[in-house]
Amino acid sequence: MFTRYLTLLTLCLGLAVTSCTTEGTETPPSTPPTPDTSQKPLDKGRRTVLVYVNAQNSLGYQRFQDLDSLEMAKGADYIDDNDRYLVYLDDDEHPRILRFQKGQKGGEIVKRFNEERCSSDPETLREVLNWTRLYFPAEEYGLVLWSHADGWLPSPNKDYRTSRSFGIDVGDDGNMATDYDANGNIGAGMDIDDMADAISRTGLKLKYIFFDACLMQCIETSYALRDVADYVIGSPLPTPAYGSHYTNEIRRGFFSDDVTDIAKTYYNDIMSDTYADMYSDYGCATSVVQTDQLDSLALITRELLPQYIEGQNQADMTDVMQYLTYSSRYFYRPEFFDAGSAMRHVLSDEDYTRWRTYLDRAVIYKQVSTRYWIGPGNYTYGYRDNDYAGLSMFVPQWKYSNNADYCLYGDLNAAFRETAWYAAAGWSATGW
Repeated sequence: MFTRYLTLLTLCLGLAVTSCTTEGTETPPSTPPTPDTSQKPLDKGRRTVLVYVNAQNSLGYQRFQDLDSLEMAKGADYIDDNDRYLVYLDDDEHPRILRFQKGQKGGEIVKRFNEERCSSDPETLREVLNWTRLYFPAEEYGLVLWSHADGWLPSPNKDYRTSRSFGIDVGDDGNMATDYDANGNIGAGMDIDDMADAISRTGLKLKYIFFDACLMQCIETSYALRDVADYVIGSPLPTPAYGSHYTNEIRRGFFSDDVTDIAKTYYNDIMSDTYADMYSDYGCATSVVQTDQLDSLALITRELLPQYIEGQNQADMTDVMQYLTYSSRYFYRPEFFDAGSAMRHVLSDEDYTRWRTYLDRAVIYKQVSTRYWIGPGNYTYGYRDNDYAGLSMFVPQWKYSNNADYCLYGDLNAAFRETAWYAAAGWSATGW
């Protein structure tokens, strides 16, 4: 099953979290976009949705963006006149922005870029968002991030950014089939802090960010994006390369007043017999995080966690629900433990009940199939337990340091210390 993350044949980077900018530091204003004489600004609409398709990689080589574009064309008749649906597309051609709307057979190109752009560069994202805000203004905005992803893990491509990243862009001279650039490095990825900063400098506070990418519903990721989006939606699992069913998301999810409809549509489509030929029986997990509740969750975690993990004592993760197998075949990625299941194994019953109250305020919707694929074999499954949250979290383990020389991402414990969640949630007080 071809997925939107790293496999033995295809290397895919992921969106991840690094420490946030220093509190109290003002973010410089964004440079206004140069007026585009080919496009006239529209009157303000209700909601503008931008799908940011970073496909100059193996997903683009396999033409999954074409399949999704066909689904978008079928869904266009469900777009209200007061809503706008845009797609930034970067594959083996120069980037362009298309608009899908009712009554059209396909997307209309509303902006062309006359030169190569690295879509993993946060400045490209900032420019596209600025252009969107100027020419398709709305009361609120949704952002869909389409590409490969690998959760919060640090980027192996140290030539571009030196931290965690989203997406792969191999550039004009790179090899899209293998995800390597012309210098033999993994294609460029975008740091999560840079992404958050790029969004912030546009002046936008997004209604939601939806990750159509693997392993992205991490507590570390959502915490890093808490100041630039009201909701973060995604899956903690390796996701199918087919991604979301865009006809149904346009009809039922992206423009709904209830953002949980995005996750509900995603889950129902993948689990539906109607699309079994696309999604097989690999299962599904998804959730919606309300970001203004994450600081409270961090505070209660900071209060409780050091009482149970002290002096680098290792938490017993035996039988904890996980979303990925720890394996050399996966370059020693961590397990991506379910946050609810993990903390149930760490805290006492009384303290877990307190902590869970804050978690449930933050995770406003969750759904996980009874079983789901975690690899590396085709028939290696994980199983839902009663404490599931549909949201993953990293838990330090000694094996991550012991296997650092073999891990594509280095010492994962050390990398975790650079995240904002590490400091906010009290992990620093545990000795880890």
